[in-house]
Amino acid sequence: MLETAWVLCTYGAQYLVCGLTISLLMVAWGSRRQRQASRRTVLVAAVLVLWIALFLGTDSGYQAWQGIPDSPKEAYSDTGGPGSMLLGGWLPSAVVLGCAHHLLRQAGQIKLPVPEDWRTEDTPYPPPWAEQLPWKGTLQLRFPPGFFDKDDAFFWSYPILYQLEGDVLSAEKDIQRALREYDAGLYGGGYAAEKIRLTIKEVKDEKRKGLSGFSQWQVKFEGFDPFQTKAPLVTYLEVSRWYRPRQKQTAILILRSARPPKDDDPVWKQLRQFRAVIK
Repeated sequence: MLETAWVLCTYGAQYLVCGLTISLLMVAWGSRRQRQASRRTVLVAAVLVLWIALFLGTDSGYQAWQGIPDSPKEAYSDTGGPGSMLLGGWLPSAVVLGCAHHLLRQAGQIKLPVPEDWRTEDTPYPPPWAEQLPWKGTLQLRFPPGFFDKDDAFFWSYPILYQLEGDVLSAEKDIQRALREYDAGLYGGGYAAEKIRLTIKEVKDEKRKGLSGFSQWQVKFEGFDPFQTKAPLVTYLEVSRWYRPRQKQTAILILRSARPPKDDDPVWKQLRQFRAVIK
């Protein structure tokens, strides 16, 4: 394979450069598609393009090598060469373009910071306990050390970030559905969804009014604690929603705590530091 790579780069470089350019442009375009199926289809097509380019470059490279005066016997080797690229060229193509696709997807993602000693959980959205929700994307959670301790100031206090495909969840009714069904599934049948009560109020944020599709709500969530107390629990949420047109994504940052929000509350002061990702 080393010999084949050398021949490709030395005598078939024009095919390699052309194939890489076209396939990488395809991957760059495909990585910005909203639907996962569309991204995968474009990625497979790009792998095919590069695979063909590798085969043509290797084939023409060996022919050029054989055509030079006093060409070495290695130029006529039965091992490696165009045959190996025809059969196995899909693998380097898939690795290179798969990595490029992953990096391009990650480059456009918001990453919630992780304070010292906080636990992280990054998963696809919707989560397994709320698979009926129609929106697709990812979620990131950050849990403080005292999250599961009912006597700790940070009991049930955490941020969660959704990054969803398309321009979605802009209506209050959709926000209510997303919050209600997420928690109802989390309760695992320990508390009926009909018992959940949400009081939601839209608020203005003059600092971010120019941000595309920005909305903000304050929510009083009368739900349940399925982890520690196994009892009804009231939590308070500050929900920020904005649209990222370049990534074609909706971002939603939720700050949540069992403590009522106050400007001088140390828990809410720390939670609101996560708003730095809103931009």
